[in-house]
Amino acid sequence: MSTDPYCPLTSTTSSTGFNLWPLFWIQYSTVCFLSSTVMASLDLSKLKYEISMEEDLENPDRFKDVAFTASYPGHAEPVAQLNAILIKRFEEDDHFIQVMDEKSDEMQKFAIAVFDKFGQVKPWLIHNDYHRGSGAWGEELNIRSPLLYVVELKVVPEFQRKGVGSRALQRLIESTKNKDFGHVPYLMCWPTPTAHSIANSEWSNAKSDIIQFYRKNGFRRIGRTTFFGYATSETHPSRLLAASDDCNGHWTPPPADEDQPGMPPIHAAIAAAAMAGMPPYNTMIGLADKANSDMLSSIRNAQATKSDALHAQDESGMTPLHVAASTGSLRGVQELLVADDPATFADLKRRDNEDGVTPLEASEKERISSRELSEALLGRWKGYEDNRLKIEWEIREKLGWEDGLGLVPLPAGTRLTWDAYLKRRKFADE
Repeated sequence: MSTDPYCPLTSTTSSTGFNLWPLFWIQYSTVCFLSSTVMASLDLSKLKYEISMEEDLENPDRFKDVAFTASYPGHAEPVAQLNAILIKRFEEDDHFIQVMDEKSDEMQKFAIAVFDKFGQVKPWLIHNDYHRGSGAWGEELNIRSPLLYVVELKVVPEFQRKGVGSRALQRLIESTKNKDFGHVPYLMCWPTPTAHSIANSEWSNAKSDIIQFYRKNGFRRIGRTTFFGYATSETHPSRLLAASDDCNGHWTPPPADEDQPGMPPIHAAIAAAAMAGMPPYNTMIGLADKANSDMLSSIRNAQATKSDALHAQDESGMTPLHVAASTGSLRGVQELLVADDPATFADLKRRDNEDGVTPLEASEKERISSRELSEALLGRWKGYEDNRLKIEWEIREKLGWEDGLGLVPLPAGTRLTWDAYLKRRKFADE
């Protein structure tokens, strides 16, 4: 994260590197919004720009690091600095997530949030009525054109809130038309404050300011993800969408205080049971049985007392049912679904969490992500885990196989036995 003294409020990617796709992305975009010393006057036409590119040392065929600066007469140092990564995509590309992961952890997360292993947009960001958001973005992002991911945008304090940041960003966009960039149709960004650079009480306001800055410059949210995109074509749907009509993202919690209480007991018991079933803990004799017993006791005790803890949300907005589904705890999900009370059915439809997912969608996302990582990092995949699929089947059963459930809904009217569901979904492409 950036710790630049000129930009204490803004966000940035990891300082070790950045992963990008064949898109023009401005990830963890760093923008400063502090009040500053008022200058008597500022003539934006006097700004001078310089741009340089260097091939990535580890993946020169994939990435170029771009440095863009704006200088002003009378100032020895640049008054604005923008760092970006130019990403190349290829027609035969089934290692997209792996390459992004090699670039940085942040890029891997970004890749998984928006694309599949082939660099294609996640289908639910196009077809799911909720996750598609405004619907301004779609399959055009699958085109194998280069992308530019703007990692950082910094403006020195005395030049902030004077149009310098916008002018630098727009000049960079214009620069993408030259031959050094090739045809770059899209820019994208992740506008969010740096957690350690701002008091939690100011975090939400700072984030809103940063999002407003990018929207003012033509960026619009990709589905309901935390990433925003800019299309260089003036006829692209995102360019025709007013900033006021852009959709909201998922509920996003502020960074947790160090003295904030930890995970609620039921959530913690479910997470512990899930961890006990994973390597290397699953080799410890009796550990998984003990963890599962503790989890079931925690749930049953809460059920016996009709405790509100059964439906409480953790700091990420997840209920116990969300945690059980996302961690793959079949026994936890089954125990929580025993209740037929309205609160349990309400939990099955809740989206007020940082991922904007229902418990069914939480399980699906983890299941699909696990497949992509397995194929990217290990080069193989043995089908979806039966427990994961059973969780999703149990939830669909509880909801009476309503139409439209899940990230990629089944055809209307579908109702399957467990054996039929397993056979249909075990090796399905989604």
